[in-house]
Amino acid sequence: MSKLLAAAGLLGATAVGLGAYAAHGLDDALAGFGYAGDELTHRVDNFVTASRYQLTTAAAVLAIALAGAGRPLLAKAAWLLVAGVVVFSGLLYVLAFVGDGMRWLGAIVLLGGLAMIVGWLLAGFAAFTPSKPSGSTESRDLAAELNRLQEVISHQQQLVNDLNEAVTAARDEVDATARRQHGVELTVRRLVDLQTAAEDLPDEKPPHY
Repeated sequence: MSKLLAAAGLLGATAVGLGAYAAHGLDDALAGFGYAGDELTHRVDNFVTASRYQLTTAAAVLAIALAGAGRPLLAKAAWLLVAGVVVFSGLLYVLAFVGDGMRWLGAIVLLGGLAMIVGWLLAGFAAFTPSKPSGSTESRDLAAELNRLQEVISHQQQLVNDLNEAVTAARDEVDATARRQHGVELTVRRLVDLQTAAEDLPDEKPPHY
C-alpha cells in the first residue's frame, strides 16, 4: 500500500496546485492563447472540474491505502481510480489549452471516466468480499525470511561447534604426543645414565685358582 500512499500524495498535491492555478492565473494564460468570452469560461470550468475530480480521487486512494490492508480488490480499485483520473483529468487539462483540432481527445477522456466508474464499483463490491487474514503477504515473506536466517545462524553455530570439537581433539592429541615424547626422553635418559654408571664401574677380573 505504500505505492498507493505515494500516488495519493502526488495526486493531491498536484490537484491543489492546479486548482490554485485555475483560480489565479489560468484566465490570463488562456486569454494569451486568444480565448475569450464563453469559450474561455468553458475551458476554465473544464480545468476546475478536472482538478476537483483529481482531488476527490486522491482522497479516495488515500483512504484505501490507509484502510485497505488485506483486501486485494480494494487495491485494484484504487489503481483503477489512479489510472482513470490521470487520463480523465490530465486530458481535460490539455484540452483547456489546445484548439478545436484536438477535440478527438475527448473520446479518451471518456475512457478515463469509465475507469474511474469501474474503480468506484470495485471499491463498493469489496465490502462484500472477505478480507485476508491479518498476516499479509509482506508479513509472511518477512516471517519466511526470518526462518531462513535462523536456519543459517543454526548451521553456522553447528559449524563453530564442530570446529571447536576438532580443535579440542587436536589439542588432546598434541598433549598425548608430548607426554609420549617426554616418556621416551625419560627412558633414553635413564638408559644413558645406566650406561654411564656401567662404564664408571672398575673392571673386575675373575680370581685365579
